[in-house]
Amino acid sequence: MKCCLLTSAPVAAVHFLYYAQTRRIKFSEVIVVEPTPGQSDLLHEYAGINGFNVHEVDDPNNQTCQDLLCSIKPDVVVLIISRIITRRILEIPNIATVNAHAGILPQYRGLDSRRWAILEGGPVGVTCHLVDAGVDTGPILAQRFLGIERGDTIQTLSERNYYVNKWQTLVDGLTRLKENNMQPKLQRCSAGRQYFWMHSRLARLVDELLIYRTKS
Repeated sequence: MKCCLLTSAPVAAVHFLYYAQTRRIKFSEVIVVEPTPGQSDLLHEYAGINGFNVHEVDDPNNQTCQDLLCSIKPDVVVLIISRIITRRILEIPNIATVNAHAGILPQYRGLDSRRWAILEGGPVGVTCHLVDAGVDTGPILAQRFLGIERGDTIQTLSERNYYVNKWQTLVDGLTRLKENNMQPKLQRCSAGRQYFWMHSRLARLVDELLIYRTKS
């Protein structure tokens, strides 16, 4: 399975690629979007050690990126990017485009998933899903839930979700693709809703609510 990573976060890409290798998922190509001088140095160094190619593009949806992906001919494209990707890019890989959403789908699509879940008493975690033209609406490949622990703050909860859940769930989904064990669960739009960034005042109240709930 030929894998390509499309990312606007080079440091996060290194974290993901390292964990993926521990699970025998290897990437031959990485495309960095809107590179900032110096930001990709660690990724380039890691590429030199691990033997994958790093490319740079200004826009994930422009013709340059499309032509590059067509020349790579990936089976799977993994997204670590905050931009909406157009359908013509999503349709290039032979198998699928895959994303890890830092929230439980279909309940919490969109942004600030952890805070909205805390406010509503819903589940916190990560969902690996196939990417379609919607926002976090594609079929679900894998999920991991994260328990809220005593003494948690929004920072500790977010860090644990990032380091313990996010890349692990994404690799769970990729492993199922690699082993041809893909049984994606279709999402029902009526089962959830799309959220947006929480207002800063409400966000502060939610952060305080979490601290109150997790006091020893």
